Amino acid sequence: MLARDLLQQSSADLQRRDRKAAVLDGELQALLDIEQSLQQRSQEAVAARDAAGGRWQALQDQVDTTLEAEPTYRALQDDLQLAVARADTVERMASSAQSEHDAKAGAYQADPIFMYLHRRSYGSTAYRGWPL
Repeated sequence: MLARDLLQQSSADLQRRDRKAAVLDGELQALLDIEQSLQQRSQEAVAARDAAGGRWQALQDQVDTTLEAEPTYRALQDDLQLAVARADTVERMASSAQSEHDAKAGAYQADPIFMYLHRRSYGSTAYRGWPL
């Protein structure tokens, strides 16, 4: 009797396990279908992005070609290059002048008499001496 009860219980357990496995297989298949759908949508989105990038590049090339053919644009580009070159030159000169100032100013700033006269604007039209 005990063996038959164990056999029936084992059979019932196996049937429950099989039903649960079937449910899980169905859920797994649904998830795999969703994954495949998402992968397909992802590939379509990448293709659409690449196509849009190609169209954008074609438009950019067309704009560049049109601008290069325009004499006013070329003149402005030349002016811009000249202005950039001048700005670079001015920046180098300012940096050089600042370096020279930093190198030479220390000796003057260390001299208390020079700094006193400098603060009073000695030697300039703003200087007001102390008349005795």
